[in-house]
Amino acid sequence: MAKSNKVKIRYGDVIKYSLMNARNPASVQGSTALFRTVFAAGGPVFHKAVEKMWKNPEGARLLREKPDLSAIFEDQRAFGDYPEGTLGRAYFEFMSHPLALPGYLLGTQHYRQGYFAKATEGWSDDAQWLTERVVNTHDILHVLADYGPHVPGEALVGLFSAVAYIGPKAEKPARFVAWLMSFIPTNIGRKQWGEALQEAVTRAVSMVNKQPFENIYWEELMYVPMADLMKEIGLPPLKHPELNKNAESWMTSKFVVEKLATGFGTLTRDKIWLKKMANLVENAGCSAKKLWAAGEANREVLYRMFDEGASIEAIQQKLEEMVTSRGFGLPSYALPSYA
Repeated sequence: MAKSNKVKIRYGDVIKYSLMNARNPASVQGSTALFRTVFAAGGPVFHKAVEKMWKNPEGARLLREKPDLSAIFEDQRAFGDYPEGTLGRAYFEFMSHPLALPGYLLGTQHYRQGYFAKATEGWSDDAQWLTERVVNTHDILHVLADYGPHVPGEALVGLFSAVAYIGPKAEKPARFVAWLMSFIPTNIGRKQWGEALQEAVTRAVSMVNKQPFENIYWEELMYVPMADLMKEIGLPPLKHPELNKNAESWMTSKFVVEKLATGFGTLTRDKIWLKKMANLVENAGCSAKKLWAAGEANREVLYRMFDEGASIEAIQQKLEEMVTSRGFGLPSYALPSYA
């Protein structure tokens, strides 16, 4: 098992991928760069988190069972059957927003071109599992914090996530970043925008001070009412929820709204092929991880098979052959019976 002191931050990659994300955050390319930044910077952080998890009863149980959070999110229709007001139903409603992209695809894209194995070489199995789990919680954090899938929402949840993932020691740098971001013009004024940014940090700190983020067993909380869940994990409600409901209209800059928010037009193209991938996941039972590992050309073959009426069994078998032939190792995590 790799020790945390042997896993180093890859500063070159941190800078490279941070700049790629900043250039075009609202795109698949931008989210890819964001996750690769996490992999480049997070090795020591995730190994230390694992050490703490083994000392916590819930954290230790998670590490023993290693549930596959990404696989649970692949069954999007099931979330529509959750009772009103629960985490599962709130997640379904968030993912039904026209701006929301399939989270289970974005959260597993590190299997593209075998990147996961390369980025985590020398890491412990526990740290690899935790890292994958963390990058699959992005949309859950949107739901919990009540930040929408638009530019202001992504900015707010970005600050919230940094503290949630890293812990209280991220508070000071996050507050500095929030101050810098407050200079981005909005139609609610710098004062209110700045307060909203700082509130995102404050709420995340309150949450992780009560329960370290990595110890939360999300799979067992999907039926819990949101109000009860927020109390359980120590997440304060928004001070001005009525203001936040209109956050999509906060940005008035043509550059932000028409360029940055659409990934400079790339989201229109991204949604076409993401929809094809999602179709194979949701209607042919294909694993999102395996689809990424198979590669773009192979996925086109699977799309044609589906359109031509091939059986689900034939499509899944072909996918297995594709992944095996490329030699990309994929970890197999547990899918809990209660999910």
